[in-house]
Amino acid sequence: MMRSVPAASTSRHLDLRPVLATAPLKPGFDRDALSRYGDPSWDLGPAVFRENVRRCHVTVHFGAVEDVSVREALRELLYARLNIDLPGHRKILSPGSVRQVFNRARRFFEFVRDELGVVDLRRVDQPLLDRYARHLKADRARRPVIVTHLL
Repeated sequence: MMRSVPAASTSRHLDLRPVLATAPLKPGFDRDALSRYGDPSWDLGPAVFRENVRRCHVTVHFGAVEDVSVREALRELLYARLNIDLPGHRKILSPGSVRQVFNRARRFFEFVRDELGVVDLRRVDQPLLDRYARHLKADRARRPVIVTHLL
């Protein structure tokens, strides 16, 4: 007979996963002492080997995101991008690039929330993506190359 695990227990277990589960670490860092999935902030510095990187570029502060659905979508996306390699599609995200991905994804997730009332990526369809592209292009101050990067 299989026992079901209570949802709260499963959630707590998932929250304890190390954010840098697969990334190589600088010498002297213990994976058990790293930021965890459920932490309000993630410090990715132990996996960034460039000495001149700014700390703010390798730290994610989820508390700065007020909307819970946006915050949790960002958390899920960043964890997946930092730890899951999709051969032939996407490589694992370098921890040094996390801030850029965070900012772009946050802009998109906030648009989705404004359009749908909540961030539910299962409800994102081509018409919504087209509206997002038009929304980005509508800002005349935004150069076309920037729009391309945001898409």
